[in-house]
Amino acid sequence: MARGKRKALYRKRKTGAVRSAPGEPPRKQTGRLRASVTYEVDETGMNARVGTNVKYGRSLELGTKKGIAPRPWLRRALAEMWSRVNELLAAGSGGGKGGTP
Repeated sequence: MARGKRKALYRKRKTGAVRSAPGEPPRKQTGRLRASVTYEVDETGMNARVGTNVKYGRSLELGTKKGIAPRPWLRRALAEMWSRVNELLAAGSGGGKGGTP
């Protein structure tokens, strides 16, 4: 398959939706992934977990062995919101600061 055709395959689908390029966050198509993001907080240890139960969420974030390149969305969102996370942690712990994501 020619390189130009392969490039077009990940961008256009039969439905007309435009896919994101490798390295970009996934484009919203149905909103399912975004709506599935949940979190859990352990206030005693100041720990939190954020994630999704949608199976393709991990594949988008990390890529696959079958050749789908990563389209990071969760770690990227954390990096973009890290200063706000630190503010919340500082407010909840009396001034302590967290590290980097």
